[in-house]
Amino acid sequence: EAAGAAVALSVTYPFSFFYGAVYTEGLFLLCATAAVYYFRRRRWAWAAVAGLVAGLARPNGCLLSVPLGLMALDAWRRDGYRWQTLAVALPTAACAGVGMLAFTVWLHAQTGEWFLWMKAHGAWGRQFSGIHVLAQQRWRELQSLGLYGYSVVNAIEILNMAATFLAIGVSWPLGRRFGWAWSAFLLVTVLPPLFMGGFLSMGRVTSTLFPMFIYLGWRLRGTALQQVLLAGFGLQVALAVMHFTWRQVY
Repeated sequence: EAAGAAVALSVTYPFSFFYGAVYTEGLFLLCATAAVYYFRRRRWAWAAVAGLVAGLARPNGCLLSVPLGLMALDAWRRDGYRWQTLAVALPTAACAGVGMLAFTVWLHAQTGEWFLWMKAHGAWGRQFSGIHVLAQQRWRELQSLGLYGYSVVNAIEILNMAATFLAIGVSWPLGRRFGWAWSAFLLVTVLPPLFMGGFLSMGRVTSTLFPMFIYLGWRLRGTALQQVLLAGFGLQVALAVMHFTWRQVY
């Protein structure tokens, strides 16, 4: 029942329409899920392939190596600290990072620029700023526009903001219930883009956080689950219509 609810929550998530757009979300979700699935079952070759493709699909896919590395340490502990386990598990976990490096090398061969994908984020206005700077900027806007005016002008950002807080808020109970590697996956996926670009595109970023849907599928039941599914699907339809008619849903 919880598994079915997790799948339903993932496909009715408001920003899940990006799975069907010309973005890497669908491919990355498939590869990240597969990498964790095979890693937990110690099918190392398949886990390595899935992690490699995840790192190739999107540069920040390399961060998948962090939760997989924590899972490698957990497998090492469960096996009585046998070094043979660690010798296989850690290189497997590193394959997501290898995928990112392979993509970086390919871009360098084409353009002569190292880490060009990182520099390209500047075109979207992404630059490092502390969380306090982000909070101060939003507080000034709220004071200037008022609550209603802010919600009208920044409606999409409010949805991105809600997605961010949901992912961060779920990370603690998720870790306690399913393991801290799952929490690490949420945090390493959400925090870097949050510090580099505020709430820009955070709904799209969080749409691939399958551990969040697993936890919510386990927690929500009955009427509460139905209401969340209906609300999420309604928002998804509205956002999809906006996106595919060239409105900026970022």
